[in-house]
Amino acid sequence: MPDLDPGTILVIFLRVTVPLTILRYPLGGFIISLALDGLHMPIVHLTNDLLKIPEESLVSRQHYHLTDKWLDVYFLALAAIVSRKWGTRGFRATSFSLLFLRTVGVIIFYITGNRMMLFFFPNVYEYFYLYSAAVRKWAPRLFPNTFGKLVIVVSIASASKLVGEYFQHVRHLGVGEIITLLTPFELPRPTLWESVLSLFEE
Repeated sequence: MPDLDPGTILVIFLRVTVPLTILRYPLGGFIISLALDGLHMPIVHLTNDLLKIPEESLVSRQHYHLTDKWLDVYFLALAAIVSRKWGTRGFRATSFSLLFLRTVGVIIFYITGNRMMLFFFPNVYEYFYLYSAAVRKWAPRLFPNTFGKLVIVVSIASASKLVGEYFQHVRHLGVGEIITLLTPFELPRPTLWESVLSLFEE
């Protein structure tokens, strides 16, 4: 792998350290980790622009996508460790099965480079854990600890996640492009990260 640019190094450091908060704060730490996952490229761009790193020297971005998926599995695994004592045996079996499904998809993606594998092995666990952690904290009666509740939660999580995986890995659309496609709204240029950068311009 070529030398990493400073922005990518910062993001990898944050994505290794920040998810450790999940071990202490199962819900809050997970939400922060999700936000960091969603904002990693703006952080890379912002850091490199502030350091005035020439665009043509950023040779590592093409390799970061693979690293990104392993970092996803890392923070999901931390969440699985936290939730290993939650609920019934059925809940735990479902939880680890969903994580295993995604991990298999990432491994196949790593071997083949085929992003379609991320669609066929969707990250349903992400939504499943987020829902479970939220209702465990605020609405325990809705916790998926019965077969019926598990079926409902997994079905809804799977359907919503498959839509996202389709647009991201099959259609190769970003968030702004998805919003433009599905709504009457068209996000103007510049991009989000360029708008953030403009805050630091004189």
